[in-house]
Amino acid sequence: MRDKILESLSIDAVMKHTRILSEDMPHRLAGSDMEKKAADYIKAHFESVGIPVTIHEIDAYVSFPGKAQIEVLGPDGRVIEANTFAQSQPTPPEGIEAELVHVGSGGIENYEGVDVTGKISLAELSYAPPRPEKVRIASARGAVGQIMMNWGLPEHNSMPMGTCKPLWGNPTPSTFDQLPRIPAAGIKLADGQWLAERIKAGPLRIRLKCQAENRWTKIRQPIARLEGSEEAEKFIVLGGHYDCWGPGATDNGTGNAEVLEIARALAAYKGKLRRSVVFAFWAAHETGIMEGSSWYVDRFWDDLSANGVLYLNVDSTGMEGASVFQGTASHEVARFHRELVREILGIENVGTAPLARTGDQSFFGVGVPSIYARHSHTPEQQKEWRGATLGWWYHSQFDTMERVDRTTLADSVKMHAAYVYELANRKILPLDFVSVASVIGARLETLDKLGVAIDLKPVIAAAETLKDRAGKLEKEAERLISSGSNDDASAFNDALLRLSRTLTSVTGTVSGRWSQDTYGLTALKTVMPGLYGIEELAKLDPDSHEYKLKWTDVVRQRNRVIDGISEANRIIETAIG
Repeated sequence: MRDKILESLSIDAVMKHTRILSEDMPHRLAGSDMEKKAADYIKAHFESVGIPVTIHEIDAYVSFPGKAQIEVLGPDGRVIEANTFAQSQPTPPEGIEAELVHVGSGGIENYEGVDVTGKISLAELSYAPPRPEKVRIASARGAVGQIMMNWGLPEHNSMPMGTCKPLWGNPTPSTFDQLPRIPAAGIKLADGQWLAERIKAGPLRIRLKCQAENRWTKIRQPIARLEGSEEAEKFIVLGGHYDCWGPGATDNGTGNAEVLEIARALAAYKGKLRRSVVFAFWAAHETGIMEGSSWYVDRFWDDLSANGVLYLNVDSTGMEGASVFQGTASHEVARFHRELVREILGIENVGTAPLARTGDQSFFGVGVPSIYARHSHTPEQQKEWRGATLGWWYHSQFDTMERVDRTTLADSVKMHAAYVYELANRKILPLDFVSVASVIGARLETLDKLGVAIDLKPVIAAAETLKDRAGKLEKEAERLISSGSNDDASAFNDALLRLSRTLTSVTGTVSGRWSQDTYGLTALKTVMPGLYGIEELAKLDPDSHEYKLKWTDVVRQRNRVIDGISEANRIIETAIG
């Protein structure tokens, strides 16, 4: 059945959907007329293939950014065109005047020894750190505004669009103050390089003008569901954002087109899949930061917590010149990902990194594992493009059909369909907790060697027990797979999902199960990011005010970690009798 499904996939249909979305419905921003047109197109497709679909109307705090302008003051003055980033604070009509300071890539380390209080910082666009984290850091350091020069090459002449909101999802009374409090804008690389060189000659004052309207509005989010047959309550979520800047051919027209075509191919096998498949098109990814996917987690929490098998993110696929297929994956599905890529695409030892909290990865807290795999450009090409991981045309008017590669897109849709089929139909879910226990143990050993006054010995002992029991759990899974009976499979899968709920939150979040961490938070690059504070404590004087404040927070995170590991041990003990 899997081979028939993969053979039935049509790259012509994927290309057609991509062209219609990018050319007939460009600039599909949340709350706009183009968003409604795209949502109606998606709905019509699912109705044509016989899969029930609902367009949810959601209240979302989104942004409608306008143009920006930079006026260089002084004898060599000039006016530089810019784009205001979404969720930026607008300036007064006359703008704000301040000194401009170059801060490299705009990470925490770039501000060491640099005073930006009352000044405007100039940073380079990259994911080191992501755009919202750059603005958050600049604001925390006292800057009154930020400007980012685009990546790529000067001759590309592209001006970036995007958001600078670090807050993940809709704001709440306790988080509204985390929204950007300074204006922020993007400029062409050549203009940014000129400004950086001009700063070297001496202090440079500029006037920054930004236009933005930030407000609540209704957005539309199409969600469809194909019901399974045996474990129909359990489901895989296949999705990606459908809002975009500019034409959005590769970000994310190709991803949306893949989901539409996979749905058509699976619809022919109604009633023949063991588990259900949810097809999601997330809104307010670009101008709200994951408001659609985080709303889905909050609204369907009960079902996700009990039955969500995996979230498969499909975003920025089939890019021109992207030749390296690789992925980020939750620890428990990394082995499954590598084995399936080898089987379907013939790639040995496919590049696999721990799941990064980018894109619509709103599922860390609830504990649903995830895979995000696509073709990327070579490291050498990304370096030449100054860190452009999604093509130099990313978030610009140049993201057109010319940027789509038909061959890699065909491999991508085949791979995503294979992921979905295997997760929907395997008797025992391919979740590997031996790997999870190993990375937990290794991280704890590293942190313990720092000698901070946080007692990790009991946590390390619990992690060792987890690794031992996870090995026994894997043997039980092998026994069930080889047995002819299905009687115990569903209950065993329930235990695997409970384990994932317990451990994913511990290994991948700071805020825990019921909240969303801010976008690009530095701690999230580590295993068990709640314990990242131990590294910070190791650099502080134990008698300092800052140390004493941070110690209380870190010891509470330590307690959350040992509770999660201990609960996982109890779940395995019950599952293997």
